[in-house]
Amino acid sequence: MVCDRSGSDWGKATYLRGEVNSGRSQLHATATQKNTLYFQAIRDEGYGKADIYRSSLIDGIYQTPENLGPVINSENYEGDVFVAKDESYLIVSIYGREDDMGGGDLYISFRNDNDVRSPLKNMGTINSDQRDFCPMLSPDGKYFFFSSKRTGANDIYWVDAKVINLLRGD
Repeated sequence: MVCDRSGSDWGKATYLRGEVNSGRSQLHATATQKNTLYFQAIRDEGYGKADIYRSSLIDGIYQTPENLGPVINSENYEGDVFVAKDESYLIVSIYGREDDMGGGDLYISFRNDNDVRSPLKNMGTINSDQRDFCPMLSPDGKYFFFSSKRTGANDIYWVDAKVINLLRGD
């Protein structure tokens, strides 16, 4: 859904135009510099319980969503996607992978110049033995935020965003 803002007032929420809406669960959208929308969704053509999709904005209308494929999606639950504004990487929360440290971990994939994504990599010690989810980056790009149940409650944590480049190998 989207709503316009005029001054300090917000308009009525409406569905996005185009085939991006499925009528089923679609959550945690991230828009890039090119207005490509990345989100998690449950769709019949998916690989698992929930997958990551993207939809391009053309002439003000979001196009039919594209599943990011088996490099990102699996039979597990991929969700809470965050995508860098330049689309150079994405971070997603996944439950049920063999290298999961606990109730769900954060994983990262990097994109090369040919729009090919690297296999998902567990973000390591950021994760706990409990559910880690909802990745975000501060507007200035300095801090990486995420939620975790490591203390039993849903709390917000942050680390220096340099961890992303360390995982890239820069």
